[in-house]
Formats: sequence, structure tokens, C-alpha cells
Amino acid sequence: MRSCRAIGLAGAIALLVLPLGCRKWVGMSTNRLVPFTDVTGQHALPDGVKRLVVSNRVGQVTVLPDGAGEVRVEAGVRLDSDRVATTAKGNFADHVLITVDGETLTVVDAHTGQPDHDDWALELTVHAPPGLGLNVKNGVGDMRVSGSWGAVFLETGVGDARFTGAAAGELSAVTGVGDIHLTVESVAGTVSGKSGTGGVRLTVATAPTQDVKLTTGVGDVSLKLPAGAPGSFALDTGVGSVHVPGLAGIAVSKSGPTAKAAGTVGTGGPNYTLSTGVGAIHIE
Repeated sequence: MRSCRAIGLAGAIALLVLPLGCRKWVGMSTNRLVPFTDVTGQHALPDGVKRLVVSNRVGQVTVLPDGAGEVRVEAGVRLDSDRVATTAKGNFADHVLITVDGETLTVVDAHTGQPDHDDWALELTVHAPPGLGLNVKNGVGDMRVSGSWGAVFLETGVGDARFTGAAAGELSAVTGVGDIHLTVESVAGTVSGKSGTGGVRLTVATAPTQDVKLTTGVGDVSLKLPAGAPGSFALDTGVGSVHVPGLAGIAVSKSGPTAKAAGTVGTGGPNYTLSTGVGAIHIE
């Protein structure tokens, strides 16, 4: 989670706006989190379920495709070594809850809202049938998602967000402090990546047909498109530079520390909006 390091004043401000629980864990040394147990559970995927929701407080979250017709969860349970441990919590249901409500199957940290919730952290790996819509939310920790899914929404307070695969709908990634890496084979909906402090990078193999918006407060923004991808571009950095090598039709202007660029490539295509408060913008 490289971007969790403070990045000057802006990084400190980003940490201050995080929820209190997130700030507490950011301030802790990871050496205080010690292995407690590893648990595994599964739930058959009922007919009619179209969306998977994964909600964690502290710890890395990984989501992988699996065609077995069920959702399987592997949880590495960690405990704060400075706190009183209980040896009673050794079962899957003590740490992870799986519920179904209508079209949604939810995997959630079972310690959420419990009196001892600050004692625990979970490293979650979730295997699920491809094609489901995804909503993955984490308080503190990286998230990694790969495979072909429906609409995809990723959100973490502190941590990197990585997606590799395809989305048959909208693709959105948000982090307060951390980097965003989106490597996309194809996407049917809009694409958005937003970081408070951290870099944002999008690489697409097939040109998007819907609008793309990549923003960060402090960090670089990078976009890699297939050759000849059409669209209208609006690029803006408060303090930094703009690089658009080989993209005829985009004019770059510089005024003091500020750089902007705007223009159209080809005919048609979506709108591309890239911005950073402090950092560089690259399109290739």
C-alpha cells in the first residue's frame, strides 16, 4: 500500500478527513497485527442473485472469478497483539457473515459493530461466479479484483484499488489515500477513478464508448488507449505538466505552474476528463 505514506501537507489533510476508525488503524504499526486463525466458508449462489457485495473494515480484499456456482470465502484472521485475545472465536461465522437479500449476496466482516471490533482485521479472498455485479468496500487495506463482471464499484478509505478484467457496465474506483490501477479488456459503461492522494492509471484494450473521468488531489494521472481511439479530451493540472505525445488535435497550454490541454481526436467517441491538483497527466 505504497500511497499510505504521507505526501506532504495534502497527504496529512487526506488522513484527517478519514473516519476515526480508519485513522486509528493507519497510525498503528502492522507489526501489531498477528495471525490468529484461517477460516473458509461457502454459500451456494441462489437463482436470481445478480450482485455480490463485499464489505470489510481492515485488511486486504481480493475477488477472483470461479465458475463453481457458489461463493467461497477464505479469511486470514489477524488480531491486535496489544489487546486481550479470546481463543473462543475460531469458527468461520465468528469472523465472516454471508447473507442473501433479493438479488444481492453480501459478504461482511462479522466484527463490524461489535464491542471488540477494533481487536480484529481480516484478509479476505472471495471466489465468485463471473458476470455478477460487484460492490467492494474496505475501510483500510488494498483491494484487488480480476475477471469479467457486471458493473463494478470499488471503494477503500486507505489503500490501493486494482482491477484487471472486463466490466459489462459501469466501472468505478475510489480511494481516499492510495493508488488506483485499472487494466481493462472492455467496459460497457462509464469509467471513473478518484483518489484523494495517490496516482490514477487506466489502461484499456478496447476503446471505451462511454465517458471516462480520472481525478486525484495529489498524484499523477495516466491513460493508455488503443491506437486511433476517438474522443474529446479535457486535461487539467494545478501544479504539474501534461504529456500527450502523438495525439494530434490536442492543444497544450502552460501558465505558471498550471497546465491544461483540450481537443478532439477522430470522430465521435466519449469525453475524457483527467485532472490532478498536484501532479502530471500522461496520455498515450
